[in-house]
Amino acid sequence: MLSFGEKPVRTGEDVIVLMKEKYAESFVRNLTFSQYVFEYQNGSVVNKTVWHEAYRSPNQLIIKFDSFDSGDGYVFRNDSIYIINNNQVQNKIEDIHDLMVLGFDVYVQPVKLTIDKLTKKGYDISRLYETSLNGKSVYCVGASDDNDDSPRFYVDKERLVFIKMINNNHGRYDEAIFDNYRMINGKYIATEVVFFKNGNPIMKEEYFDIAFPQKLKAKIFDPNYFKGASW
Repeated sequence: MLSFGEKPVRTGEDVIVLMKEKYAESFVRNLTFSQYVFEYQNGSVVNKTVWHEAYRSPNQLIIKFDSFDSGDGYVFRNDSIYIINNNQVQNKIEDIHDLMVLGFDVYVQPVKLTIDKLTKKGYDISRLYETSLNGKSVYCVGASDDNDDSPRFYVDKERLVFIKMINNNHGRYDEAIFDNYRMINGKYIATEVVFFKNGNPIMKEEYFDIAFPQKLKAKIFDPNYFKGASW
């Protein structure tokens, strides 16, 4: 299996290496945006809200629900999820956020770290095959063919960006798609994410007010500083 200047691409590790090689110098280090969040039931939108988010590479994400002053949201940091209510940490769950790994961290952090985290989430990085998805040639990492139901993720073969994951080990959703990639200020980034459960959409995120700050303060991602966090 050959691609990208005839380099051999035989395993998921090869794909991860190519992703990092392509974007290591140009991918997002700091990102802020707001998003419309559409929640679905039985195929219909039943709720629409606005969230505000900031990402700092690698492995740091804060989400504020509704408004910056709502006091509710999440902080993802060091492979833990902090659930915030009324500006206080209500719960901490140790969990690797594989969407953050695949959609953001993979391009900048050490390849071995990416592989270790994805392996812990159930992906067999040694397995790889090529297929097509919505008319695009893609690498599928974690499975051997289209009939294989193992945890897996898809990478656009030309652009070398993450576009889809399927992992039945997740609780709330088992499939997520990064879509509507756009070039914004020289950064190629997905502006829509859709989540599915048992083949049905349960939530869609549409990003807007996307910006790439030179710096984001570390304390923004301190769960105990949630009330004062702003950007």
